[in-house]
Amino acid sequence: GELGELNYLKILNLEKNRLRGKIPVELANLRSLEEFYLGDNDCNGAIPTEIGEMISLTVLDLYSNSFSGDIPLSIYNLSALKHLNMTKNFLG
Repeated sequence: GELGELNYLKILNLEKNRLRGKIPVELANLRSLEEFYLGDNDCNGAIPTEIGEMISLTVLDLYSNSFSGDIPLSIYNLSALKHLNMTKNFLG
């Protein structure tokens, strides 16, 4: 998708937009993205392991959705991460 082609995007804020569905794996192409806010939507499914490829992330905010399953181990690849919020989901 086109969103994954925004190579110089630094901040993506999609909070409180009533979004549904899964996180597109194409977002992993956003290697320059530093802040990703997806809180307070109705997204579901597993958090994709590809999220660990977003190596510039300092903020990952996925609170208050319907994500389920395990938190992917690839999240440990995000060495620049300073803020992680996954509260109010169904994660194991």
